[in-house]
Amino acid sequence: MKTRFIVLAVFSFILLSAGTPGKETLKNGEKVFNKICFACHKDGVAGAAAITNKKRWQENADKGLENLMTNIKKGIVNGKYGTMPPRGGCTDCTDEDLKDAILYMIHESGARLK
Repeated sequence: MKTRFIVLAVFSFILLSAGTPGKETLKNGEKVFNKICFACHKDGVAGAAAITNKKRWQENADKGLENLMTNIKKGIVNGKYGTMPPRGGCTDCTDEDLKDAILYMIHESGARLK
């Protein structure tokens, strides 16, 4: 009985924290956001999802992280809401930086990855 409780508690913790990025991820994501992403995503310039727009970020999050990474790496031309340059315009950002920035913006908007 005690073992079953422990397994259930661990499983519940994993489910609850699955969509929450870690502290280091968020810290790096914020740094990348402030370096370049803010130019469009702070206020939603040129159709970009503003960091405060939970509805738009939930729409993005629902596409899944892998899809979002593909979009940011290649860029978006004539998308539903506008255009984004390859790598979000950050030529010196690593893939990890880009992923962290995406996770930061999703987190800050109040949306959640599924």
